[in-house]
Amino acid sequence: MEVSEGKEPIPWGSFKLPLGAEAFLPNGSRIRSRWVKLDKEMLIAIRGGDISHQDCIFAGISSKHAGALSVRRWREGDAYNALGRSSEIKLKKLFNDRKLSFVWRREAPIFETAEGEILWMPGLPLNKGFLLDSEATHALQLTYEE
Repeated sequence: MEVSEGKEPIPWGSFKLPLGAEAFLPNGSRIRSRWVKLDKEMLIAIRGGDISHQDCIFAGISSKHAGALSVRRWREGDAYNALGRSSEIKLKKLFNDRKLSFVWRREAPIFETAEGEILWMPGLPLNKGFLLDSEATHALQLTYEE
């Protein structure tokens, strides 16, 4: 995996994804991190579920913390508080429920906070602790493109 900050790629491992950066994965997919301003219409669409979390999320996180995200691969035992669930759930259970392949599990990136809390993995719901509140004016946008 390579992270691009300008023209020079950074070798893959567990790495920090600065705000406004993009990363290219070995399978040719790309991830991006942006700080976006929200208007009321967009906020209503996001909060109403009109925007799929399959390949793009808008998270309620401060710009300070948004710039301290890490990206890594799935590890056995990973769990988080997925939107739509009443308690923490292991990613492996969500993989099985959604019939996601073993290859997907190993290739898809996991975005986590500086504290090690899983924020999102493409194809899975956002961590409910990062939902946008009804007064949000800005959000962290993470995208995954195959």
